[in-house]
Amino acid sequence: MSMRQNTTESILSEKTFREAERERGGNDAFASSRECSWADFNALPLPNRRMEEWRFASLSGVRFEDFSLPGGAVPAALARELAARSRVVPETAGTLVFADDRLVAASLDPALAARGVVLAPLRALTPEQRLAARPYFFASGGGICSEKISALHRAYADGGAYLLRVPAGEKIEKPFVVCHWCAAAGTASFPYALVVAERNSSAVFINLFLSAEKSAGKASRGAPAKSLTVSRLEIFAQEGASVSRKLVQDLSADAQFFQQEWTHVHEN
Repeated sequence: MSMRQNTTESILSEKTFREAERERGGNDAFASSRECSWADFNALPLPNRRMEEWRFASLSGVRFEDFSLPGGAVPAALARELAARSRVVPETAGTLVFADDRLVAASLDPALAARGVVLAPLRALTPEQRLAARPYFFASGGGICSEKISALHRAYADGGAYLLRVPAGEKIEKPFVVCHWCAAAGTASFPYALVVAERNSSAVFINLFLSAEKSAGKASRGAPAKSLTVSRLEIFAQEGASVSRKLVQDLSADAQFFQQEWTHVHEN
Protein backbone atom coordinates (compact mmCIF):
# COMPACT_ATOMS: atom_id res chain seq x y z
CA MET A 1 0.00 0.00 0.00
CA SER A 2 1.31 3.46 -0.86
CA MET A 3 0.14 7.04 -0.46
CA ARG A 4 -1.23 9.16 -3.29
CA GLN A 5 1.15 11.45 -5.08
CA ASN A 6 1.06 14.94 -3.64
CA THR A 7 -0.48 17.79 -5.59
CA THR A 8 1.05 20.71 -3.65
CA GLU A 9 3.58 23.09 -5.18
CA SER A 10 7.33 22.55 -5.46
CA ILE A 11 9.53 22.77 -2.38
CA LEU A 12 11.37 25.57 -4.22
CA SER A 13 8.36 27.89 -4.25
CA GLU A 14 7.95 30.73 -1.79
CA LYS A 15 4.31 29.69 -1.33
CA THR A 16 5.34 26.19 -0.15
CA PHE A 17 7.78 27.58 2.40
CA ARG A 18 5.24 30.09 3.73
CA GLU A 19 2.53 27.43 4.02
CA ALA A 20 4.94 25.18 5.92
CA GLU A 21 5.72 28.03 8.30
CA ARG A 22 2.02 28.68 8.89
CA GLU A 23 1.52 25.00 9.68
CA ARG A 24 4.35 25.17 12.24
CA GLY A 25 2.92 28.33 13.74
CA GLY A 26 5.96 30.35 12.68
CA ASN A 27 6.66 31.42 16.26
CA ASP A 28 8.77 28.59 17.68
CA ALA A 29 12.40 28.93 18.72
CA PHE A 30 13.72 28.03 15.27
CA ALA A 31 11.48 30.23 13.10
CA SER A 32 14.11 32.93 12.59
CA SER A 33 16.74 30.30 11.76
CA ARG A 34 14.46 28.76 9.12
CA GLU A 35 13.84 32.20 7.61
CA CYS A 36 17.59 32.80 7.34
CA SER A 37 18.14 29.33 5.87
CA TRP A 38 15.44 29.90 3.24
CA ALA A 39 17.06 33.21 2.26
CA ASP A 40 20.49 31.51 2.10
CA PHE A 41 19.13 28.73 -0.08
CA ASN A 42 17.70 31.17 -2.59
CA ALA A 43 20.88 33.26 -2.66
CA LEU A 44 23.47 30.47 -2.98
CA PRO A 45 24.38 28.68 -6.24
CA LEU A 46 23.87 24.96 -6.73
CA PRO A 47 27.08 22.94 -6.28
CA ASN A 48 28.87 21.90 -9.45
CA ARG A 49 32.01 20.02 -10.48
CA ARG A 50 34.08 23.18 -10.48
CA MET A 51 33.80 23.10 -6.68
CA GLU A 52 36.49 20.98 -5.04
CA GLU A 53 34.14 18.90 -2.88
CA TRP A 54 31.96 18.09 -5.93
CA ARG A 55 34.74 17.17 -8.38
CA PHE A 56 33.60 13.55 -8.55
CA ALA A 57 29.87 14.09 -8.16
CA SER A 58 27.06 15.68 -10.11
CA LEU A 59 23.59 17.09 -9.53
CA SER A 60 22.64 16.86 -13.20
CA GLY A 61 19.95 14.25 -12.48
CA VAL A 62 18.52 16.01 -9.42
CA ARG A 63 15.52 18.26 -9.99
CA PHE A 64 14.52 19.73 -6.64
CA GLU A 65 11.63 21.52 -8.33
CA ASP A 66 9.94 18.17 -9.05
CA PHE A 67 9.25 17.48 -5.37
CA SER A 68 6.63 18.70 -2.93
CA LEU A 69 6.07 18.40 0.80
CA PRO A 70 3.82 15.60 2.08
CA GLY A 71 0.19 16.58 2.48
CA GLY A 72 -2.25 15.41 5.11
CA ALA A 73 -2.04 12.58 7.60
CA VAL A 74 -0.70 9.14 6.78
CA PRO A 75 -3.63 6.74 6.21
CA ALA A 76 -4.16 4.54 9.27
CA ALA A 77 -3.76 1.28 7.34
CA LEU A 78 -0.47 2.42 5.84
CA ALA A 79 0.78 3.61 9.23
CA ARG A 80 0.10 0.18 10.73
CA GLU A 81 1.76 -1.55 7.79
CA LEU A 82 4.94 0.53 7.98
CA ALA A 83 5.13 0.21 11.76
CA ALA A 84 4.97 -3.59 11.38
CA ARG A 85 7.61 -3.59 8.64
CA SER A 86 9.89 -1.51 10.87
CA ARG A 87 10.35 -4.30 13.42
CA VAL A 88 13.83 -5.16 12.17
CA VAL A 89 15.28 -6.44 15.47
CA PRO A 90 13.61 -8.59 18.18
CA GLU A 91 14.03 -6.08 21.01
CA THR A 92 14.70 -2.36 21.11
CA ALA A 93 15.29 0.30 23.73
CA GLY A 94 13.07 2.60 21.71
CA THR A 95 11.67 3.08 18.23
CA LEU A 96 10.50 5.91 16.00
CA VAL A 97 8.85 5.33 12.62
CA PHE A 98 8.27 8.14 10.12
CA ALA A 99 6.49 8.11 6.74
CA ASP A 100 7.49 11.14 4.65
CA ASP A 101 8.40 13.01 7.85
CA ARG A 102 5.07 12.07 9.50
CA LEU A 103 5.41 10.18 12.78
CA VAL A 104 3.44 6.92 12.60
CA ALA A 105 4.81 4.96 15.60
CA ALA A 106 6.88 5.65 18.71
CA SER A 107 7.99 3.69 21.75
CA LEU A 108 10.54 4.01 24.54
CA ASP A 109 11.29 1.60 27.37
CA PRO A 110 9.47 3.16 30.39
CA ALA A 111 12.39 2.31 32.68
CA LEU A 112 14.77 4.25 30.45
CA ALA A 113 12.38 7.18 30.21
CA ALA A 114 12.19 7.26 34.01
CA ARG A 115 16.00 7.56 34.12
CA GLY A 116 16.00 10.54 31.78
CA VAL A 117 16.59 8.90 28.39
CA VAL A 118 14.89 10.83 25.59
CA LEU A 119 13.85 9.50 22.19
CA ALA A 120 11.26 11.83 20.74
CA PRO A 121 10.42 14.06 17.77
CA LEU A 122 11.44 17.67 18.30
CA ARG A 123 7.76 18.62 18.19
CA ALA A 124 7.11 16.43 21.25
CA LEU A 125 9.97 17.68 23.45
CA THR A 126 9.13 19.41 26.70
CA PRO A 127 10.36 23.01 27.06
CA GLU A 128 13.05 21.75 29.46
CA GLN A 129 14.24 19.05 27.05
CA ARG A 130 14.34 21.50 24.15
CA LEU A 131 16.26 24.08 26.19
CA ALA A 132 18.86 21.51 27.29
CA ALA A 133 19.42 20.32 23.73
CA ARG A 134 19.29 23.67 21.99
CA PRO A 135 23.11 24.30 22.01
CA TYR A 136 23.53 21.17 19.88
CA PHE A 137 20.87 21.81 17.23
CA PHE A 138 22.40 22.35 13.77
CA ALA A 139 25.78 23.03 15.32
CA SER A 140 27.73 21.84 12.26
CA GLY A 141 28.45 23.47 8.91
CA GLY A 142 27.35 22.63 5.39
CA GLY A 143 29.90 19.92 4.68
CA ILE A 144 29.98 17.78 1.55
CA CYS A 145 26.33 18.42 0.73
CA SER A 146 27.15 22.12 0.26
CA GLU A 147 25.80 25.14 2.06
CA LYS A 148 22.91 25.42 -0.41
CA ILE A 149 21.56 21.91 0.17
CA SER A 150 22.15 22.27 3.90
CA ALA A 151 20.19 25.53 3.86
CA LEU A 152 17.27 23.81 2.12
CA HIS A 153 17.34 21.12 4.80
CA ARG A 154 17.41 23.61 7.67
CA ALA A 155 14.52 25.53 6.11
CA TYR A 156 12.25 22.47 6.01
CA ALA A 157 13.46 20.05 8.73
CA ASP A 158 10.60 19.65 11.19
CA GLY A 159 8.29 16.63 11.26
CA GLY A 160 11.07 14.08 10.73
CA ALA A 161 13.41 15.69 13.27
CA TYR A 162 14.10 14.02 16.59
CA LEU A 163 16.38 13.87 19.62
CA LEU A 164 18.09 10.86 21.19
CA ARG A 165 19.63 11.82 24.53
CA VAL A 166 21.42 9.34 26.78
CA PRO A 167 22.12 10.69 30.30
CA ALA A 168 25.51 10.41 31.96
CA GLY A 169 26.45 6.91 33.10
CA GLU A 170 23.66 5.09 31.23
CA LYS A 171 24.88 1.93 29.46
CA ILE A 172 22.15 0.78 27.07
CA GLU A 173 22.70 -2.49 25.20
CA LYS A 174 19.44 -2.77 23.26
CA PRO A 175 19.41 -0.63 20.13
CA PHE A 176 17.41 2.47 19.39
CA VAL A 177 15.82 2.06 15.96
CA VAL A 178 14.57 4.91 13.78
CA CYS A 179 12.94 4.19 10.40
CA HIS A 180 12.27 6.79 7.72
CA TRP A 181 9.92 5.55 4.99
CA CYS A 182 9.48 7.17 1.58
CA ALA A 183 5.80 6.52 0.89
CA ALA A 184 4.14 9.13 -1.35
CA ALA A 185 5.43 9.59 -4.90
CA GLY A 186 6.95 12.98 -5.64
CA THR A 187 7.56 13.77 -1.98
CA ALA A 188 10.60 15.39 -0.37
CA SER A 189 11.52 14.61 3.24
CA PHE A 190 14.09 16.22 5.50
CA PRO A 191 14.99 13.95 8.45
CA TYR A 192 17.18 15.35 11.20
CA ALA A 193 18.72 13.29 13.97
CA LEU A 194 20.42 14.81 17.00
CA VAL A 195 22.17 12.26 19.23
CA VAL A 196 23.66 13.43 22.53
CA ALA A 197 25.54 10.86 24.61
CA GLU A 198 26.55 12.36 27.94
CA ARG A 199 29.62 11.46 30.02
CA ASN A 200 30.41 7.73 30.34
CA SER A 201 27.21 6.64 28.59
CA SER A 202 26.81 4.19 25.71
CA ALA A 203 24.10 3.47 23.15
CA VAL A 204 23.48 1.58 19.91
CA PHE A 205 21.62 3.50 17.20
CA ILE A 206 20.18 1.98 13.98
CA ASN A 207 18.96 4.44 11.35
CA LEU A 208 17.01 3.05 8.36
CA PHE A 209 15.89 4.77 5.14
CA LEU A 210 13.38 2.66 3.23
CA SER A 211 10.95 2.85 0.32
CA ALA A 212 7.42 1.64 0.92
CA GLU A 213 7.30 0.47 -2.69
CA LYS A 214 10.40 -0.35 -4.74
CA SER A 215 10.70 -0.14 -8.50
CA ALA A 216 12.13 -3.11 -10.38
CA GLY A 217 15.59 -2.78 -11.91
CA LYS A 218 17.58 0.39 -12.40
CA ALA A 219 16.08 3.83 -12.80
CA SER A 220 15.86 4.96 -16.43
CA ARG A 221 18.21 7.77 -17.40
CA GLY A 222 16.29 11.04 -17.40
CA ALA A 223 13.22 9.54 -15.73
CA PRO A 224 11.78 11.57 -12.83
CA ALA A 225 12.80 10.44 -9.35
CA LYS A 226 10.08 9.04 -7.09
CA SER A 227 11.31 10.57 -3.84
CA LEU A 228 13.90 12.95 -2.45
CA THR A 229 15.46 12.60 1.00
CA VAL A 230 17.90 15.15 2.43
CA SER A 231 18.99 13.84 5.82
CA ARG A 232 21.24 15.25 8.52
CA LEU A 233 22.79 13.49 11.53
CA GLU A 234 24.73 15.15 14.34
CA ILE A 235 26.27 13.03 17.11
CA PHE A 236 27.78 14.55 20.25
CA ALA A 237 29.73 12.12 22.44
CA GLN A 238 30.94 13.61 25.70
CA GLU A 239 33.89 12.38 27.74
CA GLY A 240 33.93 8.57 28.02
CA ALA A 241 30.78 8.15 25.93
CA SER A 242 30.30 5.57 23.18
CA VAL A 243 27.78 5.63 20.32
CA SER A 244 27.60 2.67 17.96
CA ARG A 245 25.67 3.69 14.87
CA LYS A 246 24.53 1.77 11.79
CA LEU A 247 22.87 3.25 8.72
CA VAL A 248 20.75 1.02 6.48
CA GLN A 249 19.58 2.34 3.12
CA ASP A 250 17.12 0.22 1.14
CA LEU A 251 15.52 2.73 -1.18
CA SER A 252 13.92 2.31 -4.57
CA ALA A 253 16.19 2.70 -7.58
CA ASP A 254 14.29 5.85 -8.52
CA ALA A 255 14.84 7.53 -5.13
CA GLN A 256 17.36 10.31 -4.56
CA PHE A 257 19.16 10.53 -1.23
CA PHE A 258 21.58 12.99 0.40
CA GLN A 259 23.09 12.22 3.79
CA GLN A 260 25.00 14.74 5.90
CA GLU A 261 26.81 13.50 9.00
CA TRP A 262 28.89 15.07 11.74
CA THR A 263 30.36 13.46 14.85
CA HIS A 264 31.71 15.58 17.70
CA VAL A 265 33.72 13.56 20.22
CA HIS A 266 35.55 14.40 23.41
CA GLU A 267 39.26 13.63 23.24
CA ASN A 268 38.62 10.82 25.75
